[in-house]
Amino acid sequence: MLTLYVTNLDKPLYLIDSLAALSLKDKNTSLSQRFKSFYLRHDGRVNISSRQLDDLRIYYEEKVRIFTEAIAKTERAFWDKQAALDSEADRRRQEHESDSAVRENRNFKEELEINLKNICRQLGYDPRIMTRPPAKNTYKVRLNVLGWCNIDRATRDRMSFTVTDEQTNQTAHIDYQVLSLQVAYFQRYDRLYIYLLPDQLSSFMRLPGMDGNYTGSLNAAMHYDLVCIGYKGEQAFYYYQKGLVSGNHSPVALDSIRQEELQRRLNIVASRTQAADLQRENAYFQFETRDWQRREMVSRISELQCRVMRKFFTCILLRVNRCQVVY
Repeated sequence: MLTLYVTNLDKPLYLIDSLAALSLKDKNTSLSQRFKSFYLRHDGRVNISSRQLDDLRIYYEEKVRIFTEAIAKTERAFWDKQAALDSEADRRRQEHESDSAVRENRNFKEELEINLKNICRQLGYDPRIMTRPPAKNTYKVRLNVLGWCNIDRATRDRMSFTVTDEQTNQTAHIDYQVLSLQVAYFQRYDRLYIYLLPDQLSSFMRLPGMDGNYTGSLNAAMHYDLVCIGYKGEQAFYYYQKGLVSGNHSPVALDSIRQEELQRRLNIVASRTQAADLQRENAYFQFETRDWQRREMVSRISELQCRVMRKFFTCILLRVNRCQVVY
């Protein structure tokens, strides 16, 4: 609209008002009526010379160009930075998922070895597992599932199982016991992470759960400690219990803690490798919290930008993908 008036100052104002009303007739009825009311006042032309009019037009066009370029440059820089931050967040997320898979696989192998040795001892066999190379004339096949009583399957599913030696008729048993606990006032936290620290495994185990309820299975051949970490924004909360046993537990209450103190506590309560894995996981979740806040801010900016464009630039068909971005 401003361009319409500036480029037509050699005409009577009421005529420009009529042009504005007509251009808005099918786009914004109320605004069109407002310009129509200006037209009905029948205002005359601006008392300005042709030279002054040209100077004003040039000045206006130059300012529009400068501000448009500055706005476009600032906007490009902002969205380019957000794209780079999105890529970094995706990279760190994939790295964390890969680390978690490696850690879980390492824990499984270590616990399987413990269970195998435990079974061998109970049956009276040498617990040292010896591997022999296959004979020359052999066929190789892959068996993914060897049956419900297979030791590695029971270890992965974390369920109790019994093995019977057909030659001696002796039995061996591995016992898994159910653990159930709650976090008091879980609604206060944005995020909660519940960890078990097994005394015979090199890394931690994270318990699944929701709405403050967490369950798991404890191997009776091991001892466990419990670590709970919660976040409200970037404020951390912490709880530690030594010698966790199976069964149902009373709700645990977390206390607020500074990040420096949290890192110190994790180094004390866990083994060296467990502490290193916990520190790395905690660092990632801190990053994830900050990145979530950034994405929320970007989403609000994008939504506001689209609302403003629809409000003030009704003649433009919006084809900007970021208007539809939902983080």
